[in-house]
Amino acid sequence: MELLWYRKWLVLPILVAMVANILILTIFTLPRESWLRKLDSKAAELGMRIESGKEELAQRRDNEKRLKELRRQIESFYSETLRQREVGLVDILAEVENLAKRFKVEKQNIQYNHEIIEEDKVILFEITFPLRGSYANLRRFINQIENSEYFLIIDRVELSNPEETGDNLKLNIKLSTYFSLM
Repeated sequence: MELLWYRKWLVLPILVAMVANILILTIFTLPRESWLRKLDSKAAELGMRIESGKEELAQRRDNEKRLKELRRQIESFYSETLRQREVGLVDILAEVENLAKRFKVEKQNIQYNHEIIEEDKVILFEITFPLRGSYANLRRFINQIENSEYFLIIDRVELSNPEETGDNLKLNIKLSTYFSLM
């Protein structure tokens, strides 16, 4: 009986220790593990947001570089390609005249038109005139206009009389160019 008595005293502290462990587990450990899982989940989410932010930042930096390059190209276009009207118009008209003489193309009734385009800081200048000459000479004239060092655009070329052939063709041509207002 004495052995049973010792066992009862031995079982009671073990039961108390087990109940204390269960209480500690439910009061402290389980909520802490849940809290740690939430923190891990939040940390993973923040890590993904940081990576996304890094990618977005890299994209924005790349866009900024491209924007700077585009601004440089636009500035170059305005300053180097588009000329000031006072200088460029005289040169362009002289080139058209010289090409007409060089390719024995007769030009007549030149009409000029211009429009100021404030939002783009340019002047659109249009030159319209009929040309008369052989097919080969007209073709060479147009080719040289297209390859001109000046910023010239051929807007329209139309044959005045489609039945005409040979050395006496008549074309109506419309050229455009832009001059910088900057």
